[in-house]
Amino acid sequence: TNLPPGLTFDPATKEIKGTPTQAGTYTIPVTVTDANGNTVTSNFTVKITDPLVLPAATLANGTTGTVYPTQIIPLATGGSTPYTYSATGLPPGLTFDPATREITGTPTQAGTFTVPVTITDGDGKTVTTNYSITVVDPLVLPAATLADGTEGVLYPTQTIPAATGGSGSYTYTASNLPPGLTFDPATREIKGTPTQAGNYVVTVNV
Repeated sequence: TNLPPGLTFDPATKEIKGTPTQAGTYTIPVTVTDANGNTVTSNFTVKITDPLVLPAATLANGTTGTVYPTQIIPLATGGSTPYTYSATGLPPGLTFDPATREITGTPTQAGTFTVPVTITDGDGKTVTTNYSITVVDPLVLPAATLADGTEGVLYPTQTIPAATGGSGSYTYTASNLPPGLTFDPATREIKGTPTQAGNYVVTVNV
């Protein structure tokens, strides 16, 4: 009697089986009766826990040489306490604190890193969830000296240097160009025929 919901007892084979549906600790009295009607009862204990789960999460990207924004691995659920956390595969320069579940530090190497975090519960059950951290080099747009031009004369096409670091594709914009000149963000070229003399500081953003 008093089996966890979802479990059944087969008196012929003395087997308890099934799929439990409710967590809890259950005391199960099992009674045996012999041919003369004599009985004896023993209590057995079954502990049912919810599945041990370490939720997925999206961790922030980092930049080499820059303090990483502290990330906290989600709290595990299910199983039985206490929980013990461990992590491997962190980007160089980052560390994991199993007590606070925090990833901190300053990354020193760019790349995309898979970080397996393992949770062990009080019953010794374990589950591992993989998290991803992408570290990029600092975004840099190199300085350059652009050619001078002459009002009313075709300007010698100038190409802004390509950016480095950062992540994904780059988008360029330019402002304060001399009247008559244009900037092509796809080719990074400044070209045209200037129509007004002056000294211009051209700001290019990536």
